Amino acid sequence: CIKAEVEKSIMKLGTLLLATCLAFASGAWVPEMENAGLYEGDMILDPDQQKEVEDGTFTFSSTGNRNKLWPNAVVPYSLTSDLARDGKFMREFQHSIDQYHKYTCIRFKRRSNERAYIGFYMGGGCSSPVGYTGGRNRVSLSKGCHWR
Repeated sequence: CIKAEVEKSIMKLGTLLLATCLAFASGAWVPEMENAGLYEGDMILDPDQQKEVEDGTFTFSSTGNRNKLWPNAVVPYSLTSDLARDGKFMREFQHSIDQYHKYTCIRFKRRSNERAYIGFYMGGGCSSPVGYTGGRNRVSLSKGCHWR
């Protein structure tokens, strides 16, 4: 993969963009998909990112902060048991991962014991942190977030 392509693809893993790309969000907007207090209703920003928003310098570009990139473009993930038991969700989720593998350099893998990973759960809205955090990135998928 081309380095720029990897960087561009990884940075797109921000919040609902991540949920959308991984699980093809529904075309119909539902109120549960957005959370008050989050950037654009679905992005959990760290203090540095919040300052960038205030300064007008926030971007999804990886050139600003390479620490926000997933190492080697490999993204470990876990699913809560309620999501893992949902057959329809799992079909959509696997299809989405297959599409990511087909069209990007990013590789998702089931988490074993990695400290940094994405943890998908059925939450109250559709949201996640933007970029790599070095720990668990919790991605909330509410009704309407994960069906195409």
